[in-house]
Amino acid sequence: MSWNVKWFVPKCAYIIQMNGKLTQTDFIAGCEAVRQFVLEGIGPVHCIIDARDTTMPHITVSEVSNTAQVFNEPNLGSVLLISNKPIIRMLGSILCQRANKRCRFANSIDEALTILHYDDPKLLRITDPPIGHTH
Repeated sequence: MSWNVKWFVPKCAYIIQMNGKLTQTDFIAGCEAVRQFVLEGIGPVHCIIDARDTTMPHITVSEVSNTAQVFNEPNLGSVLLISNKPIIRMLGSILCQRANKRCRFANSIDEALTILHYDDPKLLRITDPPIGHTH
């Protein structure tokens, strides 16, 4: 599996782009990298997870929950999950609910950005034109 984490809006929102088969090892490494972004940002730091090209092997909810401590960071704002796979949406929802974080779902980056701008209107003032617009 490959993944990339980068700032979408510096210190305010980051994106995780994942593709391939997600393993427990990948998930642990990704969570630690993401945690650093949350700690370095100016809260609330929003997370966009692009998991459209990700497949899940057998990973239990318990295994995911035990390694996803980044969701408990007080600096973490909204989590926007881009995927049409029910299992990935379910896991994202469970992780966010356990950490009392808002989880929103989208089918594209553009849709996620629309939701993010609605959730945090200050980002509209930071970005001109809209952040991360892709085709």
